[in-house]
Amino acid sequence: MCPFGAGSLEHVDGSVHRRRAAERAGRLKKWLSYRERALLGRDLKPDEARYVTEMTRRIAAILLLEPALGANYERAKADTYPWPPVSA
Repeated sequence: MCPFGAGSLEHVDGSVHRRRAAERAGRLKKWLSYRERALLGRDLKPDEARYVTEMTRRIAAILLLEPALGANYERAKADTYPWPPVSA
């Protein structure tokens, strides 16, 4: 399954959040819509285009890390210290 596909992301509690990838993509799409030539009256500047590229790469990196981060969370959750009860 593609790591960017809907349903490929899991939250730390194990529940599937199919809309998370769509929400992230939607935010990027919205940001880009405010920078359309018709609204700006110009093309994107090179630094603006670089920013879009960098932002997209950061989002992709986070999406790719999510399975490993979730697995790490599950390992940590399974190996917690059994604290003694606190008496008042």
